[in-house]
Amino acid sequence: MEGTRYGNRRHYLSALLIALLMALIVGAWGIMTVHADDGVGEETGPGTEAAQHDDNAGAAQTPKPAPAVTSSSNGNSGTDNSSGGSSGSSAAVTESGAKGGGDDGGSDTGSQDSGDTAEVTVDDASTGASDINADNSVALEVTNGSATLSEKVLNDSEDVNQLAADSENNKESTQQTFTNDVQSVTITETYNLTGADAANVTNINAGATVQGKTPDAQTYTITDTGMTLKATDQNKVDTIKAETTYKVTKGADSSTATVIKSTVTKSATAIQKAVDAALKMAAIDSDETIKYMTVTVDPGVYNGDLKISFNNVQELVTGANKNFTLYILAAGSYQATDGDLIDKSTIGAGAAPTVILNGNVVIDDINVVLAGVYLSALKDVTVKSDKTTDIYGTTGIDTVKVAVAGKEGTLNVHTGEGADKVTLHTQYSGIDAGSGFGNTVNIDSTVTIVIQA
Repeated sequence: MEGTRYGNRRHYLSALLIALLMALIVGAWGIMTVHADDGVGEETGPGTEAAQHDDNAGAAQTPKPAPAVTSSSNGNSGTDNSSGGSSGSSAAVTESGAKGGGDDGGSDTGSQDSGDTAEVTVDDASTGASDINADNSVALEVTNGSATLSEKVLNDSEDVNQLAADSENNKESTQQTFTNDVQSVTITETYNLTGADAANVTNINAGATVQGKTPDAQTYTITDTGMTLKATDQNKVDTIKAETTYKVTKGADSSTATVIKSTVTKSATAIQKAVDAALKMAAIDSDETIKYMTVTVDPGVYNGDLKISFNNVQELVTGANKNFTLYILAAGSYQATDGDLIDKSTIGAGAAPTVILNGNVVIDDINVVLAGVYLSALKDVTVKSDKTTDIYGTTGIDTVKVAVAGKEGTLNVHTGEGADKVTLHTQYSGIDAGSGFGNTVNIDSTVTIVIQA
């Protein structure tokens, strides 16, 4: 009986020792196979997928540098190779669409603990894209933003807003509010031709020549930024109202030819739509009854050029009223009033940079007051006018590049707070200075001014 108890005790101790050894082995193996969700990387044990691809393990685990982004805490842009976080940590890249954004404009990306997902704000007013993928492609999107043709005042109406509702006369409001279109997309197709097709193709018959052929190369890009449209969004592009052009390049002996087919879809910002609606009214106002009209703009991102020109509307413009004033006022650039009309004496450069325009501005022979719109540092304002142009900046870091293409006219630039910069390009300066150049230019004395011939 005692031998049996001793044997049982020995078997029990052996089993306990084996269990302890198994626990140690399993524990060690568990440590080796933990997946590092914090992005630091992972160790691998035998038999795992990573171990089966050990030849590529070094390359796979080499941390990739974070994308170069443009960021700033004060609105000035600079290239910043952000390295926030540990090696291999991921960065969710978003973009506000402008240097300055809605507050101070930047995101200071400092060191981050393992496991954090860094949100890097790409403050580049030249792109406006909000979803940059790993392959640098972007989604087809409609940015937030709206603009309203809110005021129309006649010369003899004692400052009555003709667009406002009038309950006493049972008149409904005729104010018009517009939103942004989906971004314009450029589809570029390349056709490499040989033989008779190459010999006979011209810019005129290129469309018929390549019709039915499969392009040798095809790309989809956002028109305003040149960024690649992600593949899954390419079937969303509407080409019904697109404009298509062809360019033919022939080889030395015309035995080969390349046809580039460019299809650009139409798109307009809410600001452009509201401006065009105002100009359509003025285009038929041959009696010059309109004193001024006002477009008010809500915070948002507006990707695309702004053309303030009668040539941009399709109505007959021979009798257009070119003596009225068009106000384009961003939220915060004026003080609200109790009445139907905005007090124009309150217009200033006190708006936050929340109305972001990523595009060039052309002002063509119209009196314009542009206030509180945050302009892209990479784009230009061209004044092709002998009228009066007033530009009011924001509380952010304004960079205003103005080209004066007229000989007679008045340009007033008020940038307001911030380390602002105004670059003035005059077509008739330099050699032609004094020969018919009669523009009056007034710029805030507190800004950096660069004058170019």
